[in-house]
This record gives sequence, structure tokens and C-alpha cells, in this order.
Amino acid sequence: MKLVNYVLFTAFAMAVLAGCSAKEDEVVPVPMKVIFDSDFGNDVDDVFALQMLINYENEGKVDLKGITVSKSNPMSLSFARSYYDTFGGGNPSFGAVTEGPNPEDGSYLRPSLYAAFEGINNTTAPEGWMAMRDMLAQVPDSSVTIIAVGPLTNIGRLIDNAPELVAAKVKQLTIMGGNFTPNSPGEFNILMDIPAARSVFEKWPSDIVASGFEIGSAYRVPYQAVKSNYEAGHPLRVAYEHYQPLPYDRETWDLTAVLDAVEPDSLWFERSEPGKMIVDSIGRTTFTPDAAGRHRYLKATDRNVLAALLKRSMPNK
Repeated sequence: MKLVNYVLFTAFAMAVLAGCSAKEDEVVPVPMKVIFDSDFGNDVDDVFALQMLINYENEGKVDLKGITVSKSNPMSLSFARSYYDTFGGGNPSFGAVTEGPNPEDGSYLRPSLYAAFEGINNTTAPEGWMAMRDMLAQVPDSSVTIIAVGPLTNIGRLIDNAPELVAAKVKQLTIMGGNFTPNSPGEFNILMDIPAARSVFEKWPSDIVASGFEIGSAYRVPYQAVKSNYEAGHPLRVAYEHYQPLPYDRETWDLTAVLDAVEPDSLWFERSEPGKMIVDSIGRTTFTPDAAGRHRYLKATDRNVLAALLKRSMPNK
């Protein structure tokens, strides 16, 4: 009887140890470290993009290290901080541009702040590029993805002032910017700070992936989806309803940049061959293939990208 008990106990112990060993061998996914640079107030797609990142963070896919603002209006920072503090669950650092582009209020910042957040939060933050510099100094090498979906003012100042740190810490820069259709005009984010854009494309030492104007234009968020999924008074819905006269369906420019940056292996988009992007003196972007280049741009596919964007940008309820 004792021998039987001993055999049973030994088998049980071996099974437990095997289970522990298997757990130890499991690879636990590491959340992607992200810095998000956005121009809240210029367009409503920035708000959808932030909600996507909050949802990814809640799912454990993203570690949002920081949010910097590239619109030179204090309400832009106020909106970003109020929105994240209400719906986010992490502790990102914040930064704000000074003497940058687009100082005007825009159409939705003030209505959203007063409808959803009881007014303007007179918050302050360090200069955007300095905030990024401090964030990068605290993370391991080659660990950060920067997603920039507004004018490249903060990004340009970062590469001009801290190139060695960028080279050491940033794995990839994803931007919503440029237009890669033949004979296309300049795109808004590039046009708003041409010198910064030229500096970024000339000096950036790691990979750059661009979601161009033509990508976000192909997919639009229907107003009906906003009404169905966002409660009245939700700041995203308030922003959408004040951005333009209703009804309208808004392009998903910033959302596409976030989707590809966080889910590159899902192949929602194709990527161009490697090459070199150049911004000319009037803000037009051109791409020249080069096997040694570190720049790529997104190309549309026949996958249901809009469904993916809508699913990932639904608010936490």
C-alpha cells in the first residue's frame, strides 16, 4: 500500500513539475512601447487613433510611454490629457509643442472639453521633443515605436537635438503623412512644417513607415457607427459631431497608421519596397526605391480594413 502511495505521489509531483516547467517555457508577449505624437483639434481622426491605443493598452498589446501634442494650442494638450485620464489606464508622460503650427482653436476642442470634461484643464507639459528625449532615455535600446499623426514639428526637433538617442532607442517611426500617388499635391501634415518633415526624412536613422493620404482616404468612419457605438456626451462622439456639419463619414488617416504600427504581422496593408522618401521645397513627397533604404509606405489591400479599424476604435464601455 505504501509503495502504491509512493508511486502515485511521485507521478503527481512529476506532473506538477512538468506543468511548472511548461509555464516557465511559455513566451509572454511584451507590450509594444509607443510614443504617440498627435495634433488633436485639427481633425477628429486623432481622437479615434488615441482610443485605439487605449484599447490596445488595455489588451496588453501596447505600453503607451507618452503622448505629445503637435498642435500649438493649449486646448490640444488639455484634450489629450483629459481624454487619456478618463479612459486610459496607464501613466504616460505628456509633452506640448511651443511656437509650432496650427494655433487656431479648431471646431471641436472647446465643445468637447466643456461637454465631457467640465471645461479646459489648464495643464502644462514640457516641450514636446524634450519630453520625448526624457522618455527615450528611460527605455532599453531599440524598444520604442513612435507614431506621429500630425505635423512633424516635435519629431524634427527631436532628431535635430538628440540624434544619438533616437538611433539607440527608436525601433521604428510610423507617420501619417505624405501622398504617394503619382503627381500628387502636398499633404497637410507635411505642409504644416516642411522644414521639420525634410529634416526627419533626411536624418532619421531607423525605419520609417508612412501611411499616406491615399490610404486613409480609402476607408471612412460612418457617422451611423459613431451614433451606434458611442454614447451621447462621450467626448469622441461630441468631437465628431462638432468637427463638420452632420451627416458625414470621416476618413481614417490616423487610424491606419496606428493599425499598421501595432499589428504589422496582420498584413492589413502591403508595404512598398524599401527606398528613400524626400520632401521638396513646396511639401510634395516623392519615393525612390533603394534596396539599402529604410523608408516604406503603405499600400491598400482587399482585406476588410474598415471593419478592423471600427472594431479597434470602439470605446471602453
